[in-house]
Amino acid sequence: MIRNLWIILESGANLFQKNFGDKTTLDESLISGLFLALTNFAKSSGAGDIDSINLKKVKFIYQHAGQIIVVLGIDAEDDSEAIKKHLDEISREFINEYGKDLENWDGELARFRSFTSFVDKWLQSIEGTESTKAMSSETAGTETTEDKTKIETEASDLFFEYPTESMDSPSHFKVFISKSLTEHYIIEIDFRDYPEKPLIKFPPKLEKMLGPPGDALLTIGNWNPKNPPKIVEVFRELESYIINYQRTS
Repeated sequence: MIRNLWIILESGANLFQKNFGDKTTLDESLISGLFLALTNFAKSSGAGDIDSINLKKVKFIYQHAGQIIVVLGIDAEDDSEAIKKHLDEISREFINEYGKDLENWDGELARFRSFTSFVDKWLQSIEGTESTKAMSSETAGTETTEDKTKIETEASDLFFEYPTESMDSPSHFKVFISKSLTEHYIIEIDFRDYPEKPLIKFPPKLEKMLGPPGDALLTIGNWNPKNPPKIVEVFRELESYIINYQRTS
C-alpha cells in the first residue's frame, strides 16, 4: 500500500504532501529534514545515493531529481523495486510543471496545490495493482468504491487532497491548510450527520480574519442537505479565501 507522497525542495521546504489512506499525520519539518540530511550525507560520503529507509512497519523510497527530493511511504512488505518506477513519473511531471516557479520561489505553497490533479490521474493509472487495492481497502474499509458509505467517501476525498488527522470518529478530522512555510491553519470538522450541515471550527486567528464559518463560507452558510456540496469543496473554498485575504492584507 502506498501511504504518503512528499516532494521536498533541496533547501528543506516541503512543497507538496498527500496522504493515501494513511490517517497518521507526520511532522512535515521532521520528514523534510530527515531526507535532506540523508541526501547530503550520501553526497558527502561518496558511497552513492541512499534510495530507501526500511522501518518495521513502513518503508520510505525516494529519489533526488534536480532541485527536488520525491519520497513515497509504503508498507514494509511492499515491493520497493516495483514502486520505484513511479518516482520517475512524479519527479518528471513536477519539474516540468513547476521548474520555472522553483527558480525564484517566494515561499508560497498554494501554487503547487494543482499538482493534486496529476497525482489523482497517476493513482488511476496504477489502479488494479496490489498496492492500489490495499490502499482502497484501507481508505474505504470495503473491497470496492461502490460499497463505500457516503461518509466514508467524503472522508476519503478529503484526506486524498489535504493533510488530515483523524480524531474520535471516521468523520471527525483536523485538516491542515498551509499558505506558506510559516503560515499554517488547523481546522476541525465533524460531518457524522452528512448530508446534514457539518460542524466546523476555525482556530481563533482564522476566525478573526474571516469571521465564523457560517458567515465566511458560502458552502456552509447556504448548506442544503438535499443537495449538499462535498466536504472537500468546503476546504477548497476556505483555502481560496485564505490565499486571497493574505495577498491583499
